[in-house]
Amino acid sequence: MATQPSLLSIITPCLNRAATIRQAIESVLNQDYSPVEHIIVDGGSTDGTLGILKQYPHLHVISEPDQGLYDALNKGIRAAHGEIIGQLNSDDLYAPAVFAEVMQWFAAHPTSDAVVGGATVFAEQGTELSILHRYPPICPETFLEQITSGVAIFNAWFFRKILFDRFGGYQTHYKAAADRDFLIRLANERLNFGQIEKTVYQYRQHAGSLTINPTGEGAGIIRGEYLTVAKNHFLSAHSLPAVQTACKAWYRKEALDTAAWYLYQGKLLPALIFIARGWRYDAAFPLAMLKRFWQALKRRISKKQK
Repeated sequence: MATQPSLLSIITPCLNRAATIRQAIESVLNQDYSPVEHIIVDGGSTDGTLGILKQYPHLHVISEPDQGLYDALNKGIRAAHGEIIGQLNSDDLYAPAVFAEVMQWFAAHPTSDAVVGGATVFAEQGTELSILHRYPPICPETFLEQITSGVAIFNAWFFRKILFDRFGGYQTHYKAAADRDFLIRLANERLNFGQIEKTVYQYRQHAGSLTINPTGEGAGIIRGEYLTVAKNHFLSAHSLPAVQTACKAWYRKEALDTAAWYLYQGKLLPALIFIARGWRYDAAFPLAMLKRFWQALKRRISKKQK
């Protein structure tokens, strides 16, 4: 007797996304796989989002106050019935015709915990989508570097739900970094994952996005959280040596980048705070900071001479 196809659960946290939520829902509805359970966790929208959600009776909607993005994701994961979990932001899209390949991959690799595809970042120009960046799927050889110092393309991942049951959900005290923290925790458990060599996820760049927007809003908060996550893992006795090494390199990079970012804006006090944070765990940090500014100065001189 033929076995029933596995249920795929998609979790979408949402708050006041009337302008984009319909496109997100349709990107799931128009996929090439069934059965799919789409759970929307709404934090109490007041802009018409809930009215749009009522137009899609297939949705499982949870609407109540929450403690932010990661609390909403945790709620959705707890409510999910699927063996496989995908996570779609309310302002983003899944690429067309990717669910069948994702679920076929899991069926063919029953001992694997997760799979990741590629991702793009797009902006809308009228009725057209303009691709700004393309990110290939993460491979095991570059996994630690990508989930720390690189681009983790977190929403391009699909996980077996049992991972959340086994290792816990997202740390809700983070506002923007709990996804990286989760991946690092999985790295410490030697995550077994594979890749799909195609774009599966499309991030929308816009001013209202916390992490992907053209103005850089919230960058200081995000970078500060990255430093905290990196520090917690490289100081932890439970972290694997490779994880500690990657997180320490990430910590140095974030401290340098953030201090420089504040200095370029003329904000001396927060820059000094991040220089102090970097120096605390890295005696060579001041030298690295001077090298960074020397390189920046040479680039400026070179531009003026052209």
